[in-house]
Amino acid sequence: MTTHSVCLILLLFWGFILGQTQKLKFNPNGEFKILQLTDIHSEPNSINDNKNFLLFQNLINKTQPDLVILTGDIVTASPSQKGWENFCTFFSKQKLPWTIVLGNHDHEAEWTKDQIASHLKKCPYFQGYNLPVSGVLNHSLNIYSNKDSSISKAKLLLADSHDYVDNSAFGKYDWVKLDQIQWLQKEAQHSEEYHLPTLLFLHIPLPEYEAGKSLGKESIASPQVNSGLFSHLLPYKTFLGTFCGHDHDNNFEILHQGKSLVYGNVSGVEAYGSLPRGGRLITLKENELSFRTKILSGIPLQFSTTYHHPSGLKEVTDKDTLIKSISKSAHIEFKKGISYRYAEGKITSAQEIKKLKTSSIGIASTIEIPHNVSNTHFGLEFNGYLLIPETNRYRLNLRSDDGSILYLHSKEQINNDGGHSAKTLSKELVLEKGYHPINLLYFQGTMGKELSLSIETIRGELNPELFHD
Repeated sequence: MTTHSVCLILLLFWGFILGQTQKLKFNPNGEFKILQLTDIHSEPNSINDNKNFLLFQNLINKTQPDLVILTGDIVTASPSQKGWENFCTFFSKQKLPWTIVLGNHDHEAEWTKDQIASHLKKCPYFQGYNLPVSGVLNHSLNIYSNKDSSISKAKLLLADSHDYVDNSAFGKYDWVKLDQIQWLQKEAQHSEEYHLPTLLFLHIPLPEYEAGKSLGKESIASPQVNSGLFSHLLPYKTFLGTFCGHDHDNNFEILHQGKSLVYGNVSGVEAYGSLPRGGRLITLKENELSFRTKILSGIPLQFSTTYHHPSGLKEVTDKDTLIKSISKSAHIEFKKGISYRYAEGKITSAQEIKKLKTSSIGIASTIEIPHNVSNTHFGLEFNGYLLIPETNRYRLNLRSDDGSILYLHSKEQINNDGGHSAKTLSKELVLEKGYHPINLLYFQGTMGKELSLSIETIRGELNPELFHD
């Protein structure tokens, strides 16, 4: 045996020991960075496979992640052993922790999922393991405090989304099973008890991703059967969202019922699809129920606009339309509160309030229904100024029962008009720092009544500052 061979064996041995015992920790800046790679479709004997690993190297150099997660369809052609050994060797040389979830194509070469898992457990720096629930490589990973490695500060859940169903009456793709959901729910309960921000990674998107279909470039290829996984995790505040792959021409993020549903970005040269190859960077912040994420792709590599959870908002870009604030004259003094006009009468649209005779006027600190009004058949008109503290992207949420319409600078922004029960409509706007003229119309027909305007920023909810002249 040559000296070179001995050194290589020792390197792999000590790498294995270190990789298996190393704890995942937040860095000294209180951040933990995850690089998600997905749908690599590695063909070990193809000349393109070297291009894949060159891309991965560039992504790692650019993002400096603490962990790499491969979300399925990784090695999809023979020889399996060579393909998986290529990944083991690559991450060993990087001295970088990594883990995977399996996709619907990973078992289609000669190795079964169990054989893949058995091999990966021997690989240096591989963090995955098998829990005794349906599927292969279901596992969780704790991320520990930088200051005290005995204290867990965040959790990652990795679940097998399986592959296909035998009975076409149930659709094409399989779903996460009941015992997996029970395991994931127990993990979520633990996270809630200890206030651990928690992310879920799997290959096939959940049916709830349909909420973002208008943002994608291809249909959402999720299971036809909804196993209820999302609804079981929905009540837990510390569960922040899910990350998947599978659909190569989708890489969007959406906020759905307070949780983020996120696609990775197709990474493999051999994979179908028109998106530039790349990866997704996910950054957790210690002691915060939040994360931010962006895609790094293309030649040369470029970052996309950063998405923030829990707001679901992206940062401002040059492509956004800016709504400018008014120029406030020095001699004009705005007073706190927004003026309103109250009028009684039977109307069926918020716009019809203008034809009603005024019953009373007043000043309100917030946009809401005053206490001393009728229960039925009236209208409200608010006029004033909304003070925006900084130029940024904002989400305005108009909730009403019955109808309402919001105007900024005399331009309609949200139309929630008509007779209906409590309903919220939202709109994202990029607003310049300063004062913005605001006008809001509302009418109440019969039965329940409700009215509110809330504003969200990247950093959370903003208490609207309202003024009148």
